[in-house]
Amino acid sequence: MDFQINAYDFTDAAAIDRRMAARQAHLDNAKKMKAAGHLIAGGAMLDASGKMIGSTLYLRFDARE
Repeated sequence: MDFQINAYDFTDAAAIDRRMAARQAHLDNAKKMKAAGHLIAGGAMLDASGKMIGSTLYLRFDARE
């Protein structure tokens, strides 16, 4: 089954700092999911000005569980 996940960032002033602090762990996990055949594609969602506002992931798993 294929899944799409849209995860929006919070909008407070410290949101970008939290996003960047978690970025490396996020990318490391994405690499593991890609190697396991679960990550189809993903990337940052941007607003009209190019500011990161969240992430989109396209995933594949055998079942919803």
